Amino acid sequence: SNFIDVYIYGNGFVSDVSYVSRLGGFSFVCDEGLRFSSVGDAFLFGDVYGNDFTYSACFTPFKEDAQACGMVFGLSENLTDYWVVSADLKFGKVKLWRSGVGDLKVANCGFSANKEIEITVTVSGKTVTAFIDGRLVLSHEIYDYKGGNIGLNVYNAEMNINRVTFEKDSAFIGNDEVIKVVNVTDGSFRLSDEDFTFENGYLNISEKYLSTLEADSEYTF
Repeated sequence: SNFIDVYIYGNGFVSDVSYVSRLGGFSFVCDEGLRFSSVGDAFLFGDVYGNDFTYSACFTPFKEDAQACGMVFGLSENLTDYWVVSADLKFGKVKLWRSGVGDLKVANCGFSANKEIEITVTVSGKTVTAFIDGRLVLSHEIYDYKGGNIGLNVYNAEMNINRVTFEKDSAFIGNDEVIKVVNVTDGSFRLSDEDFTFENGYLNISEKYLSTLEADSEYTF
């Protein structure tokens, strides 16, 4: 008889976000968290939508030649438009870049070889701020940002990813915190996070949701 040893990994991945689709690369959950590797660019896309938020994850290179890893946000519905805050371990840079455009801002940042790093991205209004291990390294305005889904990115790297946190900033009208938005006219239908945004105290309803409403009608929210 021939015997094959099989190792069953435990689920050591601690995350506020579920990653539901992948573009390129290879990923699986293991004892150390989420193992994600690729030659070239690869992406994991989450099921969470955000406009203003704080998004953080810890990355540990599995091999010394790992080049870059990053946090994806502002992902469009067709998965073609997004921003990434990327830590380029090979060249000692932190970059904010956009798909189809390239680098928007680059900052120098030293990294220790084969050591865990924590990348944190905050978005407030149109301002993106990036932190490495709690240290501010980059801030930039992105004026055509309208929110979107979030994700993870690796480039020429194999990474263990863990302790992913995601927290939306609270929205306010005056001194009142917004808990939910409902269409009172339509049977108090509750809008999803993708259906609206808040900017400067104003409620903005998405075109996608508005297209589901009847023309020449008044609605109360």
